[in-house]
Amino acid sequence: MKSKHLLFNGCSFTDENYTSHELLAPVKPWPYWVCKELNHTHENLALSGAGNDRIGVTTCERIYKSFPKVHGVGIGLSGWDRFFYFDKNKRMSLGVMFLYPMALSYLRGDMDKESFYELKIKQPHTYFSIISLISSLANLTDIDEVTEFRMDEKSKEDAINYMETNLDYTCMRLGINPNIRVHGTFEKNLIRKQVSTLFLETLNHVCSIVDICRANDIPLAMVQATGTGLVKEGITDTYFDIAKKNERHSWMHELLDLIFSKKLIKEVINSPQFDYLEKIDLEDNNIRLIGWPWISELGGKNIESLLCSRKDRYKDYNEYKKKCKVSKYDLHWSEEGHKAIAELIFLPHFKEIL
Repeated sequence: MKSKHLLFNGCSFTDENYTSHELLAPVKPWPYWVCKELNHTHENLALSGAGNDRIGVTTCERIYKSFPKVHGVGIGLSGWDRFFYFDKNKRMSLGVMFLYPMALSYLRGDMDKESFYELKIKQPHTYFSIISLISSLANLTDIDEVTEFRMDEKSKEDAINYMETNLDYTCMRLGINPNIRVHGTFEKNLIRKQVSTLFLETLNHVCSIVDICRANDIPLAMVQATGTGLVKEGITDTYFDIAKKNERHSWMHELLDLIFSKKLIKEVINSPQFDYLEKIDLEDNNIRLIGWPWISELGGKNIESLLCSRKDRYKDYNEYKKKCKVSKYDLHWSEEGHKAIAELIFLPHFKEIL
């Protein structure tokens, strides 16, 4: 078979350069193993922290510049609650960043250590993400420097200023006044509508990827790599309790309640974008929306639920987690996890459509 060139994109779960305090050197991600098996060349545009807006724009840019060189596209979608933020150096994506208020609370001393370590026990991945975020912004090399506050005041101040700026941008996009402790019904409805608009924007970018691949007859395999952000996937009550207790960022608790609501899900699934993707999933064999409709409450699946459903491979979730995750704290995939994603999720589709 003639060698082809494949294009891949996604967030940290696809990023070939992803590292953390638990993963000191990058592992080969699933796009590598897909192309190794198929004997194709590839490029990987994935970036840690990317939202589907960045994934959509950079994928379309690359196809426009290089067609007909790209012969197939593979996408691991990010959370639907992330959106572009432009800094001086590069396009980045921010979510409705639940981590930022909690990290700020910890740095300022608003969050008591008992609550923080309760988070470590009950939601280790969130705990790990917070201290990783702080350490990266403060240029720390040892995670103990974060947990024991062994950072100089300048580094701490820089990290706080960066997160505050990004939070201000988040509030502006959502129409939130963070100085109001409790929003009334009218304000909540406006905020929910704005949140709904942001979620539909992410579907616009997904539709753009589908459109450009269909227009240029490029096979596409796309899956939800993470939770969509529309339901409480991986968000524990501990998380909500801490957000609610925090006086300075109490608006985040309201926002969480608005996002994880049946009204928002209803607005998304009644949208023309959702209808279009539903139609494509049924009618176009060259476009594989793996696990569609992706939202778990509608029976959709992401990569994790697709892998966990393979009882022939993993006896239960604990076995899957032990074999496929970096560690108890870092729930990104290990190299074995990436191999499983390539073998069980993407290769069966690429072998049919390429």
